[in-house]
Amino acid sequence: MYKPLFLITTLLFAISWQLNAQTIFVDPLKGKDTGAGTATAPLATLDKAIAVTNAFTGKEPVSIKLFPGLYTLTDKLVIRLPAGEEKKGFSIEAVTLPDDTGWLPTKMPVIQSVSGNNSDAQFPHSVGLLVAADNVKLQGLKFTGNANPTVKYYYPITKEDSLLTGLAVSQCFFAGDRYSAPIQGGV
Repeated sequence: MYKPLFLITTLLFAISWQLNAQTIFVDPLKGKDTGAGTATAPLATLDKAIAVTNAFTGKEPVSIKLFPGLYTLTDKLVIRLPAGEEKKGFSIEAVTLPDDTGWLPTKMPVIQSVSGNNSDAQFPHSVGLLVAADNVKLQGLKFTGNANPTVKYYYPITKEDSLLTGLAVSQCFFAGDRYSAPIQGGV
């Protein structure tokens, strides 16, 4: 009696997993960039997760879930979706969000840049996440500035194309120091 129930449950789990196949998990402590990107075999870096999700196709929204830990950016990361698929949505969020009952400040993923000046704009500055897609959501993340001593102006989140819509930043924390880890503006 339990064997058919187990088989049905396993089948339903496998089907639901396929429906959410565009979710990637990242854990800087336990992950490996050769991993599958699942909750049990997460990737190690945000760089790899962005590279993987930028190639996703399909109609389902794309989601990157970050476990607690320090995520170091060595250059700007460009968030984009293939042409014609921008409307489906893209999110980067903490596995445990600040409004979850089990949340503690230590569960907030920390994003710190060490990139040099990486912008193509007229004045030298550094960008962390460059949003180049519609309907992007960033949630439950802590940005701590740029620790590279050559960077005077740092923008953790930037959207350069004014025609893009739907950028939502919520439950995030921005902390910087003008001498050791500057932040010019959070978004």
